[in-house]
Amino acid sequence: MEKVLRINVGAENGPVATIEELGAYAGLGGRAMTTTVVCNEVPPNCHPLGPENKLVFSPGLMAGSAAASSGRISVGCKSPLTGTIKESNSGGTGGQFMARLGYAAIIIEGERKTDDLWKIVITKDAVTFEKCNEYRMFSNYPLVAALQEKYGMEPGYVTIGTAGEMLMCNSTICFTDPEGRATRHAGRGGVGAVMGSKGIKAIVLDPAGTPVIRKPKNVQSGEPGLRTGAFVTSRMRNGTSHVRNQRSRQYPE
Repeated sequence: MEKVLRINVGAENGPVATIEELGAYAGLGGRAMTTTVVCNEVPPNCHPLGPENKLVFSPGLMAGSAAASSGRISVGCKSPLTGTIKESNSGGTGGQFMARLGYAAIIIEGERKTDDLWKIVITKDAVTFEKCNEYRMFSNYPLVAALQEKYGMEPGYVTIGTAGEMLMCNSTICFTDPEGRATRHAGRGGVGAVMGSKGIKAIVLDPAGTPVIRKPKNVQSGEPGLRTGAFVTSRMRNGTSHVRNQRSRQYPE
């Protein structure tokens, strides 16, 4: 992860992407990255939903590997709920796919010029923008379903629902889980309202053609999975196991 993707939503003809080297942010990831960017680049007295605030996404330094819990992602901004620097954390596929695409941070900045909603499509070869006013006031589940009809099940989806569009201070940013469900959320600080204020409805993270995350192998047999293979495989795919599975000791493959 050696790149920063900056997206200026205030350009005349819609959002514009710029790819930069890490520079002063080298060696940072997750909460350290989001908080440092907000501290350095966002005026402390700005309005959280105004043009000077920035929305920062950053995976941890171990994202893209098989390290436990390395797939989480941090979202940072000046919070419309608290008025201070906020880091909101989520599971799902966003962190791993950002890492596979090579981005240590995605920074959304500027002031939207129109009321149009936009989706950002990020692949290994390009960053593109498309208007998506047809998704206006969609909640996360039908929005993700509509995006999957167009882009398939393989990408990860980062979305806001109706609360984010309405700039509500309790709004979240949703990340799809490994099964493609809209179930993981950066739920603190009203970060969804900041994404809504920038006019971004969805981000599509398509890792096709990037290196696949390596999987652990059984040190005895060489087969995928550790000595507690079913449990580890389930944790890698689904995150923390459900309480009922912990009690029954039955872990779905």
